[in-house]
Amino acid sequence: MDNGSVTGTCTGNQSRRRQDAEPTGVERSSERSVLIGGDEAGKQRLTWDSKFQYIFMLISFAVSFGTFWRFPYLTQKHGGGAFLIPYLVMMCVEGVPMLYLELAIGQHIRKSCVEVWDEIHPMLGGLGLSAVITSLSVGVLLNTLVMWIYFYLFHSFQSPLPWSNCPSYTTEANVTEPEPECELSSPASYFWYRKALNISPGVEESGGFPLEMLGCLFLAWSLLCLCVSKGVRSSGKVSFALSQFSARCKRGMDADISIGLTTDSDTLALT
Repeated sequence: MDNGSVTGTCTGNQSRRRQDAEPTGVERSSERSVLIGGDEAGKQRLTWDSKFQYIFMLISFAVSFGTFWRFPYLTQKHGGGAFLIPYLVMMCVEGVPMLYLELAIGQHIRKSCVEVWDEIHPMLGGLGLSAVITSLSVGVLLNTLVMWIYFYLFHSFQSPLPWSNCPSYTTEANVTEPEPECELSSPASYFWYRKALNISPGVEESGGFPLEMLGCLFLAWSLLCLCVSKGVRSSGKVSFALSQFSARCKRGMDADISIGLTTDSDTLALT
């Protein structure tokens, strides 16, 4: 056998081994879009398209409704800057370590919430189940808030705003007078309790469920199902818009916190 044939044979063998070792374009793209969960069944788990999607989704989860309206209210109620001292201490002692623990366990084991704790120890599977129940309860609560937001959003297109003035009624003497209950409280409170919540006069009367609220609730759950319909592929793209919205809302929250830090709580109570 001459040197040319030997060289050609070696070159062909090397090229075949190189082709077998290197993944194809389809395999390379699939490796980038999925990660093996590490279980015996060899299930493939979808992951984020990029690290930015992962970070934006974490920001969207961390910045919720409680951050926008609950935290500034608690800061003003409990003494302004004095409230931030125990808050920062507990955040460093409990909040950040728990967040890091959940992220580390999820990135290392790469399984569902229940399977992660069952992988650590079979007796800890209840922790994952309790986390699922907690997430479901919080989701129902937050979707109720979204329902009220849609309700006020649709009514905000009216002029004047329905919660800016008290509604009027016509008496038997054909005289138009404002609603007495609204005058005793405020137009905003009257609209909230009588129009939005539709509270009945007493516990003996069940009242009814307004169809407007039912439509807003259906819209809230429909948009939620649409955002998570394709898993991380759809929710990851939504996270970009949610993170931008969270960043803009945080500016308003910072303004509220600055007011709470620089204003005495007694003065806020009077205003």
